[in-house]
Amino acid sequence: MRKVLLGVVAVGMVAPFLYMVSVSFMGEGELLRWPPPLLPHAPTTGNYSAMVEVLPYARVLLNTAILAGCVMVGQVLTSAAAGYAFARLRFPGRDGIIAASLAILTILGEDGRPIKTREGEPIKLEALLDEAEERARAIVRDKHPGLSEDEQACIARVVGIGAVKYADLMQNRTADYRFSWDKMLALDGNTAPYLQYVY
Repeated sequence: MRKVLLGVVAVGMVAPFLYMVSVSFMGEGELLRWPPPLLPHAPTTGNYSAMVEVLPYARVLLNTAILAGCVMVGQVLTSAAAGYAFARLRFPGRDGIIAASLAILTILGEDGRPIKTREGEPIKLEALLDEAEERARAIVRDKHPGLSEDEQACIARVVGIGAVKYADLMQNRTADYRFSWDKMLALDGNTAPYLQYVY
């Protein structure tokens, strides 16, 4: 029953898009008919030709590129300036702003709750790197038990820290920061260990 319900909802969400595509291939006569047909009787691409002629798409794309480029440059410059100001300058309210920023930059686990240490405290970067290295070493020990302790430690450090860096960089800046040890250290898929292995 649940699958049937999901199927009905999915069809309801996709149907308007499919109908929009179907209508785009109809001529003016079919568009004005009642009741409106679901599929074009005589498909035509004339609507697309007219659209390209009426709207200067080259200019639209150029405007989009200019706008996106200006936004990107502006964000980079202002973010760097703000970071420098917070790091090097002293001004009223600085500590309060930093504290508020850190409060909303909590790392969330897969369950949507803040990641904490075994003692229940918010996890710090040093502890995060140590945990990543420890987990990576367990994987190396399991996959390559013949390596020496020094070799295992060296590989674990590279893989563990690399995994944390890559997991941090691949986060969407507009979405919640969710952290998964299993996904981060997975040996396949979009992960640092897989990219390091392929390289």
